[in-house]
Order: sequence, then C-alpha cells, then structure tokens
Amino acid sequence: MAWIDLKNIEIIATDQASATVTNTVSSTASSTVTPSISATQIEPSAEHLDQTQQLHRFRTVVVSTIVLEATGFYLTFLSLPVGATAIMLSQVWFNLLAAVQLQPSQPVPVVPFGIRDRRAVLAVNAITAGLLCLWPIPSMRLGLAVALLTLVTLFLAIKYGYLKSA
Repeated sequence: MAWIDLKNIEIIATDQASATVTNTVSSTASSTVTPSISATQIEPSAEHLDQTQQLHRFRTVVVSTIVLEATGFYLTFLSLPVGATAIMLSQVWFNLLAAVQLQPSQPVPVVPFGIRDRRAVLAVNAITAGLLCLWPIPSMRLGLAVALLTLVTLFLAIKYGYLKSA
C-alpha cells in the first residue's frame, strides 16, 4: 500500500506542477500589454503551497514507514515477535502521523484525514498490539495466527472495498 501512496504522491505532484506551468503560460499569453512575467504570475497560490507542503510531509511519513516495516521484516529473522512488533509499530506510526489522504482522481486530490478520521484503523492497531502481547503463551499461538490473518483480511477488504466504492 505504501507503493500506491508513493505513486499517488508522484501523480499529484506532477499534476500540480503542470497546472502551475499551464496557469503561468496562459496568464502571460493573455497579457498583451506587458510581455514580461510578473512575480504574482510565477508564485503559486497559498492553497497550492499548502498542498505541496502536505504532500512533502506525507511522502516523508510514507518513506519512514517503509523503512520501519522493512526493519521489522528483517528483525523477524532474529525474532518473530520482535519483528511483528516493529511492523505493528510502523503502522501505528503511519496512522498517527499521516494527516492527509490522497485521491488523485478527485478535483481536490489532497484531503485532510487526521487522527479522528483514523480512529477505526488505530483501534484495529491496538487490538493487533494486544494480540501480539499473547505471543509468549505457547497455547495461544495458533489462535493468535488465525486472529491476525483475519484482521489483515478484513483490513484489505475494507481498504480496497472502500476504494472501489469511492
């Protein structure tokens, strides 16, 4: 999913850059009195700057989440519960820090999506963290594996089911 977010960031950034160039070119082409480009025509709007800053911050959060997840996957070679915990913490990290949601096909592609909007996902993260705490109990491991697989399956169904209906 992180790769999808990175692809969407690239799409939105490219669209914003081309829109800025198009607006600058069209505004200079319509001006027959002054052939030079004024500073107001070059400077992007406050909304564009805000979305650019949000995209930059979101990209930083996504890349750092990828690094944390990769670290977790490599840690599973040393200890499965430690690696799983690192992966879980990377998800909590992302859901606490990602303040936007990207919808490149919409008129406003960068939508504010804060912690309140992510309550359900954070609740599932908390449940998963609770399940990981049961790992030291050998008799709970099979049930734990089934519960975690169920959570991942539900999450994917909700995530991709939601995207298809939007």
